[in-house]
Amino acid sequence: MSREIPPEVPQDPSNGFTSLPGPSYVHPDVVVNITAGAGPMNIMMFGPKVPSLKSGIHQAPLKNSGTAIHRKANRLRAIWKERFLNHERYEDGMPVEVTPFQKWVDLTAYPEDELLPVIKELADEGSYLLQQLLDGDDPRLTILRRDLIEALQDENLRVRFNSDVYLPWPMMALAPFSEATGDHFARFLGYRHQIDQTADCYPSVAPALIAHAQAATSLNVDMQLNTVEGAARVRALLQSTDLTERTQSDELIRALQSPNVDEDLMYFWCHGSFEGAPQPHLVIRLSDSMGIDGELVNRLRIEAHTHGRQGVFRPFVMLNACFAGLVADSVEFEHIGGVLIRSGAEGVLGPQIEIPKVFGARYAHEFIGRYLAGSSTAGAIVRELSRDFAETYRNPLALTYSLHCGLDSRLSLGTEK
Repeated sequence: MSREIPPEVPQDPSNGFTSLPGPSYVHPDVVVNITAGAGPMNIMMFGPKVPSLKSGIHQAPLKNSGTAIHRKANRLRAIWKERFLNHERYEDGMPVEVTPFQKWVDLTAYPEDELLPVIKELADEGSYLLQQLLDGDDPRLTILRRDLIEALQDENLRVRFNSDVYLPWPMMALAPFSEATGDHFARFLGYRHQIDQTADCYPSVAPALIAHAQAATSLNVDMQLNTVEGAARVRALLQSTDLTERTQSDELIRALQSPNVDEDLMYFWCHGSFEGAPQPHLVIRLSDSMGIDGELVNRLRIEAHTHGRQGVFRPFVMLNACFAGLVADSVEFEHIGGVLIRSGAEGVLGPQIEIPKVFGARYAHEFIGRYLAGSSTAGAIVRELSRDFAETYRNPLALTYSLHCGLDSRLSLGTEK
């Protein structure tokens, strides 16, 4: 199949002035900026949907430190595993079904009087984390907290959290709307809004590139996962594109060492785990045993640009591996998603917790199918899937997938990108 080879320009005498500006982006409706230092964090809020103050903008000190909130966020993730993923069904005091929520995607047949209390507890814990984050007595914070909660009670806003403490924003929730409410799914921020998190200033203007006539994708896979129910359907979707498949770590390493990784969608279907004492960090593995972490990816991308070599790296990345939406416990370690974003990736999507393989395959099929259609942004699709899985299957696991950047990422074919 013929494919356009991106040019490599070893010198740039025009200093970039021959390049057209990149695409412009619509400002999010709400931007929440949180900075963490040695003591309590600080919060700032602005955006079209934020009420104006008489002077200045919303900003205030928070009560808790970044370390304290980070630990509380890890507690929320652990509760999702303990209360939902490891849920057991009992009859007459005896377990009759072990971990049913790991085996099923469709939970509509599960007794609602047993399922809904679990959903309520997850929402209550998500609300508790949001309350703890916004805790404090400063008068400026009282106003900010009121206006932020009021804004979040709206629906389908585009919300960006810029924070150097990476939190499970879609899994956070509002307080119950009433004592009689039965729809606790609607309390989750990921159900109500399009959300992404950023943690740095990333390049927003890139050279204009000619978009592919056919989507260019890659499948970076542990072959043992090819037998998972639903994985074949995802592969079939990708095979309708200009697909590159990588099953071994050396194949992925060679690609990341190259200046040109000209893909629209880079999909990872592999295992992820937190490894390395005393400061665990995310490691992913393809079919072989070699671990790939953020530091390795960072080294490879640095090597790709030695001697001033220019290239193309612009994929939307779906890291469909357990914990791939998390960052290292220490900021001293590079996170795979963060490195890919700084290298030029348009966004990174991954789960905050360990995900059952069957659910992961179903979610990937739905997301990839909609993203390849090119009619919606990644932010809109993630929000749609949170609602669809909740309303169609009564399953909350789509809320664990979070976006690192990518709110406006959209596949564009056949025109300048």
